[in-house]
Amino acid sequence: MIHTTLKPVTLFSSKDNGAPQLSAAAGSLKTVLKACLVSGYGDKRALGWEMPFETPNVAVFRSASGESNRHYLRVDNSSTRSVRLHPYREMTGIDAGTGYFGRDRSNNYDRFGYVERDVNRTDRWWLIGHDKAFTLIVGAMGDYYKTNGCSMFFFGDVPSLIPDDTGNTLFVSSHYDGYDYLSNGNLRALTTTYGNSARMARTWGNTETEAGVLLHSLGFAAANADYPDVISGGTLASEIYLAEETIRERYSLRGLMPGWFKAHNNLRIVHDGSPIVIDGTDDVYLKFNAGSQDSGYYLINATRWES
Repeated sequence: MIHTTLKPVTLFSSKDNGAPQLSAAAGSLKTVLKACLVSGYGDKRALGWEMPFETPNVAVFRSASGESNRHYLRVDNSSTRSVRLHPYREMTGIDAGTGYFGRDRSNNYDRFGYVERDVNRTDRWWLIGHDKAFTLIVGAMGDYYKTNGCSMFFFGDVPSLIPDDTGNTLFVSSHYDGYDYLSNGNLRALTTTYGNSARMARTWGNTETEAGVLLHSLGFAAANADYPDVISGGTLASEIYLAEETIRERYSLRGLMPGWFKAHNNLRIVHDGSPIVIDGTDDVYLKFNAGSQDSGYYLINATRWES
């Protein structure tokens, strides 16, 4: 059984007073992350993370919470429309890390695009999280995605089935392929191994090896139910669980994805970042499309997460 407690989260947005803005410039996304995680802005207090290493366009972040694994996320924003995201178990310098558990670097899959190729800025970003985990969402602006498409990534500790788990730091990115600009689609199909990939810092046996995990939910890709839902009259969404590949093509439950829910309904008419009402709770859920198709709709809780 996965034992969880509810932990309040903070919502940051490009619409906040004093919020940094994203543009096609080196260091732009790094500045947003630093403001939300470390320094704060306007009347928004930062989440309480620390930045042990920094250069003008590169930063390393990790949780300052004594209850976290305190693994590292290296963000290289030397490019103008994308960053390279490199999670490590240990780092001793800005270019010195061991225990990498990110996406394949040889094919440029470690990129995360934040501005499309046909525009010079994005007016829409959100960051939701607490002192142990966070999600960044960047909204598209150009003609390809119109105003209904996002790129998202998650980094931080997640609820685990394993007591005292020290490898349950998760990295997930919706960025598709190795493009050097905003491109989503990696999280469009949660019931298959295609378009669905994530990494945890260690395997379930706590070995010095990263763990490949899949995201699974009842909100499967082909549901594509009408909105409002024909039967319930509202929105259907399901929790997302993390399944670790323990033996080749055999997966066992490892943990829970906090704050993220997979929508069953086709939410095309709902703008990204808009609140969706869920019966039985006063929590705020925001809708995002991370799949570039009608199978990639998610709700993210902007009030509290399981921890």
